[in-house]
Amino acid sequence: MVIDMLRLDDIRRTDKFIVKWGGADYKGADSSNKQSPGWMLETQEDSLLVRLDEQTSLMKDANFIKMEARQHAIDYLFVRPKLQPMLNNGGMLKGNIDDLIETIPRFARRELDARPYVAYTYTPKQFIWENVEKEGFLGQYEALLAEACGVSAELLAMYSDKDNGGNIDGLFKQLKVISEQTDDEIIRENGKGYYGVIDRTPTSGTVVEQIMDMITTFIDQNGNIDKAVLYVSTMMRGAILKEASKRETSLGDTVYVDGNDITIFGVPLKTASFLSRPPEGESEKILLCDPKSVVFGFVSEIESESTYEHTKKAYLSSVDLEMDIGMIYPTDVLYADVVDGGITGKVKNETSSPVTLTPVNNETSASITVNANAVVEVPVGTYMNNSNKITVAKGKTVTISP
Repeated sequence: MVIDMLRLDDIRRTDKFIVKWGGADYKGADSSNKQSPGWMLETQEDSLLVRLDEQTSLMKDANFIKMEARQHAIDYLFVRPKLQPMLNNGGMLKGNIDDLIETIPRFARRELDARPYVAYTYTPKQFIWENVEKEGFLGQYEALLAEACGVSAELLAMYSDKDNGGNIDGLFKQLKVISEQTDDEIIRENGKGYYGVIDRTPTSGTVVEQIMDMITTFIDQNGNIDKAVLYVSTMMRGAILKEASKRETSLGDTVYVDGNDITIFGVPLKTASFLSRPPEGESEKILLCDPKSVVFGFVSEIESESTYEHTKKAYLSSVDLEMDIGMIYPTDVLYADVVDGGITGKVKNETSSPVTLTPVNNETSASITVNANAVVEVPVGTYMNNSNKITVAKGKTVTISP
């Protein structure tokens, strides 16, 4: 009986592999380089295993401006002509031209104000000697660091807030400022900025119906629906797919799924890392926009470098960048907060008076009243009780004491 054994050289010729043989029965290779029985165990041959969990999303699709200095102005021209009928059948103007309404051009300016950022790492000299890649480690690490900093830059560009210690006002802060405007002409030129709340586990209706309403609002504010993209978290994408799989509903023709591609109302859907993992204290969001109306301004490329510091006996690897984010046409950008009404915690009021909980960042659709000495189940989120902030977590009870 002939038993074919797996040859190590045959594996090597196919491609680099990252396994080894081991186990109690393993005796190594014989004179013919045949491997004796054993288990394949994970290891690595001559390179480090590299994993980048997140990638840029909106940054890939948006516009870029190469800034020659930290401050860069973008000027716009708007015009809404007033067409008026001629005053006689001959096509000639009857009377004085001052009797007509002049079409006046409107000018606007938006400014980018880039701020510097840096990320750095010290790598001990001994590690360079001992790691499997030896001197090749620094080159690989610089490339990985620069790419990962692109993801971090996108996260900053979306959530940064000068009022909370940030160097720039990110996209969501800019949209929030727009949503607070009350002048009709400003709203007309800039849109609403903020749509409202979308519940991922609604007690009535569906997630898709809520997103359809958001798309309708986007169209009503004259957003560029033909170029619009819906950016969502992986959790929201899962909720949409779950609903779309129920073909017996009326949503069957509204949501189109083709492999990994999903469209709602004809608007393509993309998952975004910056929405799947928002910074601490930020709620999940949905972003609906024409990505070309969002502009990233960089003073220079994202640069990485390494230098050896004798005093530390280590290599300093760093990445430097200067950036800001803005909008060309704010009417093309709209966002919503996402809540999960099906995930709740409890609030216990031990005071002798009713307590009103007001959601922070519109995390729920309405305020909640907890009567004296009562326990109420509420959606998870952050609430304000007068000047006190309380956070309701899944399955937990928060007590409001006298």
